[in-house]
Amino acid sequence: MKSVGQPKKNIIDALQTIFWYRYLETGIVAKIFEKEFSEFCLENKIDITSLEVEDRISLLENFQSSKLNSKEITFYQTNANKIGHSLNQADSRIWYKYSKGETKPNAVKLKRIDAIVENSSLYFNHPIWDFLKSRPVTRSYLENFLLKLEDVSIDAINNKIITEPTLFDKKVHLDEFEFLKYGNILDFYSYILYAYHKARFDLDLEKMDKCISFFISNLQPILTYFCSEAIFFLKLCQIHLQPYKSSEFENFEIFDHFKKCELLTKIHDHLKNENNTYEFLNILIKDFYLD
Repeated sequence: MKSVGQPKKNIIDALQTIFWYRYLETGIVAKIFEKEFSEFCLENKIDITSLEVEDRISLLENFQSSKLNSKEITFYQTNANKIGHSLNQADSRIWYKYSKGETKPNAVKLKRIDAIVENSSLYFNHPIWDFLKSRPVTRSYLENFLLKLEDVSIDAINNKIITEPTLFDKKVHLDEFEFLKYGNILDFYSYILYAYHKARFDLDLEKMDKCISFFISNLQPILTYFCSEAIFFLKLCQIHLQPYKSSEFENFEIFDHFKKCELLTKIHDHLKNENNTYEFLNILIKDFYLD
């Protein structure tokens, strides 16, 4: 009898776990720093609320942590062992696997961690992971996808607080913090995909191009404010955002773009230092195809 092995790893499962881990990691580093800093202020009888803004910033910048190095404090990233230790879990190997996206947390683990870092499972359970697996084939599926975003995001969209991707003009000044108008950064990229596919259903080539242009103008936020692994997330989005033939974006490709910007090598080197995550994800992305 043929034995049943482990399900084949795929890029979406890996990124889904990595995004959850990175958000969790940021929360834990912040908790470690805040606790130690509060204890320092208490011991030295410093009332930080009474300080001027400049003095408060200076105090924070000059604070010497005994548990975190300067790089950990600056980037809110640490190693898997420290994550496991901070959660009172001796088996740190599992946290190494989470950090690389090699295995997924179960529902019990997600719920337990939510009690420590509030709502961290949002990034694991986000609707975009299922959406990225295949192109929407009906308008109703597309509209249901939109309704799954956070209420904050839906309100911002309905009240026209956001920049509408289908109306984007790259000649107009771009707000680099546009994504902050949404409930979370994945909602921001979800709405770009939604707007593109809606234009695709309408066969509106101009609006499709504008969505792609808006996407290309907003590649940096998820890398800067979330994690370097997000370059593979952007690649998945790009696979969805297929330009029509003779579009000005017909030959656009994420990795070529970052190579021209001289950022691809930096991302590669950073993720190579992070347990060779780049090679692992690069193999998975090459195996990906839309259903």
